[in-house]
Amino acid sequence: MEALCLDILNSTWRGYRGGEREQDRLLTPGWDEQLMKRWGIQALSPLEPEAREVLQTLRSAMSHVIEAIEKGTDPAEQDLETINTALALMPSTPFLAREENQYVLSYHPLQVDWRWFVREVAFSFTQLLIQHDPLRLKRCQNPACGWSFYDESRHKNRQWCNQTCATLMRVRRFRLHHRSLSSEQFTP
Repeated sequence: MEALCLDILNSTWRGYRGGEREQDRLLTPGWDEQLMKRWGIQALSPLEPEAREVLQTLRSAMSHVIEAIEKGTDPAEQDLETINTALALMPSTPFLAREENQYVLSYHPLQVDWRWFVREVAFSFTQLLIQHDPLRLKRCQNPACGWSFYDESRHKNRQWCNQTCATLMRVRRFRLHHRSLSSEQFTP
């Protein structure tokens, strides 16, 4: 599953092997413009420094909510407040439309600027929590990765964000197991 909020959550890049320097893509010139283009959002380029700070704070709050879900605890009030503040940044007007033989409700901002973009990110996250199973919202179990993903597996048992991390962790587990077996064989 793809969602705008997941792209923002995963905008901190650490590499999947470990040892790579952490990179905040929100601070990378042009990354935000590519993201907006990908999601069909009118380009607000470039995002102002204030917008980047607000997105970093929102990303942190969303990340804390996912951690709370994984632990089976309630999220901190401060994190929910941060998300609610982002949702309230830009008022919008609801519009009823008919698309593909069904009615849909869409929201149009009163003004298109960075606050609207931040609101869309927060709205994407709340929609993911409300319309889907929040227990399927997980973090990659590769300690070097930590990306967020929505587990669409049949048995809700996916542990890794993608096949690359899954393969890497399986190989590491295999090597660790065989290393311990070989050391047991050679001990006198």
